[in-house]
Amino acid sequence: MSLLSSILLTALGGILTAFGGYIGVRYQAKEAARARRETQQREDLFRLHAERREAYVAFYQAVGGCRRAFALMAQPGWDRPSAREVRSNLWASWIVLRLIGKEGVLEAASNFLSYVDGMLDGSISFSNEDWRDLVNGYVENARDDLLMGNTI
Repeated sequence: MSLLSSILLTALGGILTAFGGYIGVRYQAKEAARARRETQQREDLFRLHAERREAYVAFYQAVGGCRRAFALMAQPGWDRPSAREVRSNLWASWIVLRLIGKEGVLEAASNFLSYVDGMLDGSISFSNEDWRDLVNGYVENARDDLLMGNTI
């Protein structure tokens, strides 16, 4: 009987070892999948952060292009088509912000569009102070998002 019990115990030990190995492999696979997901999420956050930075800069550059065109609107004989063109560039930059920008930045950019539209339709006249306030609001929101808003 001792030979039979030794064989059974050896078989049981082998089965338990195989089962333990299976559980270990499953656990390692699960942890590897979790690590891959975390890495992909981190890479996505970095990519989104870089895309936001580029979009914020593009909008800021479009704002700079508008500044000169709309400052000249106060002069007689200003060129309305060039003003509409810079407004179109601003709009194109805003579209990207609409897709990937944070709410505060989008709101500040929308204020710019409203201001520019008001200048084009004549309901608002250009003011350096208003323009500076809009720029400062946009920059502040963009900086907050890029520096503090992301937990990368």
